[in-house]
Amino acid sequence: MKRVAKSNKRVRKAEAVSNEKLSKNKEVFENGFFSKLIETKALLVLIILIFVIGIFAFKDYFLLKKLFFFKDIGSDSITQRYPQIVHNMNLLSEGFVSKWSFYVGMGQNYFTGFVTEPYGLLRKLIDKIGILFSEDYFVYAVFYKSFIFNILLIGVIFFFYLRTIKTDKYTSIIGALLMAFSGYLILGSSWSFGGEVLRGVFLLFAFEQLMIKKRWYFFPWAVIFLSGNLFLVYIYSLFLVIYAIFRFYDVFGYKPKEFGLLLSKMIGFGILGLAINSVNIVRGFYKMFFSPRVSGSASYTDVLTSGVNTGIDYSSNFATSLLRFFSNDILGNGSNFNGWNNYLEAPAFYAGIISLMLIPQVFSFLNLKKKVIFASFLMFWLLIAFIPQLRYAFYLYMGDYYRVGLDFIIPFILILFSVFALKEIIKNQKINIVVLVLTAVSLIIILYFPYKSLPENAIDKNIRLLVSFLIITYSGLLILLSKKSFKKIAKISIVLLVIFELSVFSYNTAGKRKTYSKYEYDKTKFGYNDNTIASVKYLKSIDKSFYRIEKDYYSGIAQHGSLNGAKAQSYYGTASYSSFNQLNYIRFLEESGIIEKGNETQTRWSVGLRGRPLMYTFGNVKYHLSDKAEPEFLNFGFDSINSFGKVKVLKNRYFVPFGYTYEKFITADDFKKLKEFRKQVILLNAFVFEKEMFYDSLGVDFKELTIKDTNLIASSSKFNFELYKNYTDKLKEDTLQIKHFEQSKIIGEIDLKKTKLLFLTIPFDEGWKITDNGKKRKLSRVNFGFTGIILSKGKHELKLEYVPGYYYVSSIVSIFFMIFTLALIIFDMIRKKRLHKAEKL
Repeated sequence: MKRVAKSNKRVRKAEAVSNEKLSKNKEVFENGFFSKLIETKALLVLIILIFVIGIFAFKDYFLLKKLFFFKDIGSDSITQRYPQIVHNMNLLSEGFVSKWSFYVGMGQNYFTGFVTEPYGLLRKLIDKIGILFSEDYFVYAVFYKSFIFNILLIGVIFFFYLRTIKTDKYTSIIGALLMAFSGYLILGSSWSFGGEVLRGVFLLFAFEQLMIKKRWYFFPWAVIFLSGNLFLVYIYSLFLVIYAIFRFYDVFGYKPKEFGLLLSKMIGFGILGLAINSVNIVRGFYKMFFSPRVSGSASYTDVLTSGVNTGIDYSSNFATSLLRFFSNDILGNGSNFNGWNNYLEAPAFYAGIISLMLIPQVFSFLNLKKKVIFASFLMFWLLIAFIPQLRYAFYLYMGDYYRVGLDFIIPFILILFSVFALKEIIKNQKINIVVLVLTAVSLIIILYFPYKSLPENAIDKNIRLLVSFLIITYSGLLILLSKKSFKKIAKISIVLLVIFELSVFSYNTAGKRKTYSKYEYDKTKFGYNDNTIASVKYLKSIDKSFYRIEKDYYSGIAQHGSLNGAKAQSYYGTASYSSFNQLNYIRFLEESGIIEKGNETQTRWSVGLRGRPLMYTFGNVKYHLSDKAEPEFLNFGFDSINSFGKVKVLKNRYFVPFGYTYEKFITADDFKKLKEFRKQVILLNAFVFEKEMFYDSLGVDFKELTIKDTNLIASSSKFNFELYKNYTDKLKEDTLQIKHFEQSKIIGEIDLKKTKLLFLTIPFDEGWKITDNGKKRKLSRVNFGFTGIILSKGKHELKLEYVPGYYYVSSIVSIFFMIFTLALIIFDMIRKKRLHKAEKL
């Protein structure tokens, strides 16, 4: 009997093993190799798929047949990004850390502080190594860095974000692909906005790690990563608070005390991140706040709050917003864009057609309370996106755009909701077919609706047809996905269709644009390798003093002429194209009549002193470059000294060196009453006295000019070269002899025969400090935007040095909290290790 029992036991055991094998084989058969691969190698699969889509969409960029620089509406890559690359290399060659740059306009705060977070440190190290191998590394690497550090990294982090919120691996891969190739990311990367999406994704990941996993150490890093730009801190903080309320209620329900504790942790760790990055926060604050767009007379806030017409046609805004959910390019590509505003500024809400199909399905899987909170969260952001006044308020009336916020938030919500719906469809094996059909019909209607606000044939018919095909195909596949017998084939088909869709649409956005080839760059340096380079090299070889150069033509082959030639071609100029030009320099240009006061566009596209011979003298412009056959400046006191190709090098006969002196002044009120030409003349005779910005006593040493002094303030009809020479000779009687010059440090001496005002064509900034014969003095703002100081009779040893505001204090705070945070992490690791050991015991 015992033998029989043992034999039966062995049989039962063998049957159990056999049944287990059959069960496993059945599971493998049902799910297949694809599902097994997803479960075991999900991250690897995601990375491979990102590269597959990337190679199709960006093949020519990978092979360096094309460079990630654009000739069309994206010409900012030529007029801003490339000059910035050359500029940074020049500053790096002059010193490891820069604080000020004379390459920007007539000079501007340009602080490159130390890196306070790991991601930035990694990128900086890679750049340091890359530049050792090729001087063109930064140009060739732009696409690779954009793809790896934006698209790939965003996909990976978003995958971990979705896994943190307990999304299955298959759905997480779909969601990560949609985010990695979302419309704004692909479009914005060509304008260098991809990093904003990365910051947003990482912030969400850090929050979920804090809330779900109780891991705090990602959160300060996310705040550090954001806080170099205080406007981003505001935008993403507001978004995060609203998102946190939504997510906490979804996961834990109504628990105000627990949410209050989570909020306090967010605030605490957020403050820690801000403290670590305080040195860069201060830099970012100074750059943005002390700019014409914020503190100047050309603030966009005034325009948006006043109801004044901005010059933009808003009639097509609603239609554009709807259609750009389907594709970046449905209304045209690049400069051929036919929607509201332009290709970049228009809403870029595309996040995959499958997202649009799945959004309504979310509500089929929610109870009544959750339906309300999901719908409220979605509607809150859609109302901001579609109602202009709400959008202006959301952006604090800082600009009329969707980027830097909504272009990330709206696609993110689409993906989040669609991922939730997809997960539930797979899990519950059901779908609301009526809602699906209504969704598909609604989307088709939106696609084919005859929008009267758009130009005729504005919609790309091929893209519309492709979107229609995708809507119908996704509808069928989602129905199959809800059927157990078709689940496997549906999952594979959806992945393949998503890959196809993202590849095609990403190629449309980036691959079809007018770009530069590597050959063009090597030959022309994007058009900057014109005869300006040879002219500048020649001038540097014959003249070692400080001077500025201007020209009457644009370098750079792009849709828009570049005002950043000085940065790209390594000379000191006066023009500048930047979102945040130097506040006081722009104030001077406005008050002197060179640009229109309150014109926000002119504060960004600043022509400087270009084309004004008298202002050249005022601003130390010694040389003028002209590509004209008969340069008109030959009639205004300039002599031709050389030529390179079509470019003629002209020298200013009436040049006045950096650091000249005045002994007369005119009040600001009197100056404002003059016409532009007479303003230019007065600046060659007297400085403009602004009492509230002047820190020295004028005493009796200075003569006041008034608008009645017509013998000195000549009109254009009475002006002549004899007067011009008299003016400049007087200014040159006593000038600063420069002994040492760096971007943020100037040492010189001057010997005065009488008390005078030393005028420096440095745009006024409180960061500039001066010592006079070893004693600290305070600089004044003169001529509305520049720097000056009254010096008494005699010899003066002067040392000028630029130190950004709160530089030392903020650096100490950053270093202290870096050390504190590192100690906190080590302490936390030791504590967890001890708890783990105690649990084992």
